[in-house]
Amino acid sequence: MTSYFSGEGMNRGIVQALGGAQIEDSVTPFFCVTTDLHTSSAVIHRSGSLWKYVRASMSLTVRVRYRVKS
Repeated sequence: MTSYFSGEGMNRGIVQALGGAQIEDSVTPFFCVTTDLHTSSAVIHRSGSLWKYVRASMSLTVRVRYRVKS
């Protein structure tokens, strides 16, 4: 897989906003959903690093098929 940009700026912004907060410590009940790329299934996160799972839930993955001309 490749990426058009590294996302470092986005990561810094999210870390700055959320710091070391944990999902389970949220005042309002919270969860986020990501996709396991190996199984193509949804994963629901209700505990763990808030910034990492918020960031993961914002990622877009696109599969590209390459054609080789003979």
